[in-house]
Amino acid sequence: MSLLKKLLMISSVLILSCSQQTHDSLSFIINYSNKVVIPETIDIFILNPYAKVQGNKNKSYAYLSLTEINQFSPYFAKFPKEAIIKDNKAWASVLVDITHPAWQKVIQQELSFILKQDYQQVFLDTADGVEILCILHSEKCDIYKNKAQELVAYIRTKTEGKIIINRGFAIYPKIKNLIQGVLIESFFYDKKNGKFVRRGKQDMTWLSGWVTRLKQDKKFILAIDYAEKVSEQDIRNLQNQAQQMGIFWKLAHELLQ
Repeated sequence: MSLLKKLLMISSVLILSCSQQTHDSLSFIINYSNKVVIPETIDIFILNPYAKVQGNKNKSYAYLSLTEINQFSPYFAKFPKEAIIKDNKAWASVLVDITHPAWQKVIQQELSFILKQDYQQVFLDTADGVEILCILHSEKCDIYKNKAQELVAYIRTKTEGKIIINRGFAIYPKIKNLIQGVLIESFFYDKKNGKFVRRGKQDMTWLSGWVTRLKQDKKFILAIDYAEKVSEQDIRNLQNQAQQMGIFWKLAHELLQ
């Protein structure tokens, strides 16, 4: 599962700062702590909408989960158990039936809260949850995809700013005209048996095809990886490779706590 997909209420911090030359040298930070300061030099600041913020909120993208509800969410206690599909213990969250009316209500309430905090731009996480729903209930796959499109369209109608989605390739054809940017999490590395390993040629060819498509659709592309014990030379090589592909890439710590 993708993730930054993660925790609306966490006190942890992940900071990524970058420049992406293919889109006017965009710089961005991802910071999910409870208190944040938005630097004047940053173009994109992805944050926890419950955080106390100092700085220009016009640069901010408020976190909103498309398919999961975190156990620290103010809506979790009253969320109906029949709408819970699967536990995601790694991030203390659950995958939900996005077609359930209770989930529509959560999205509406969370977005209403976000807008009341003067955020107009949204970072949509857990979009890959649609793929998991399709695997678990293949007979409802089209229904899930259509519902995801409906939810993103609803968010689009309520917000004036840009929307960035985390991966979400399964629903991208349905929502491409509703979003402006894509974050590709786990780009060069995958996690297998508890360890981070470089993706094979087949995976990279598939991802490269998506990068080409996103660029053709004029989306700005951000990417991050989680890996351990990567040499400085390897990091530079990966940064150069990503730059040549027209994306910004950054190595980060997986744990946000």
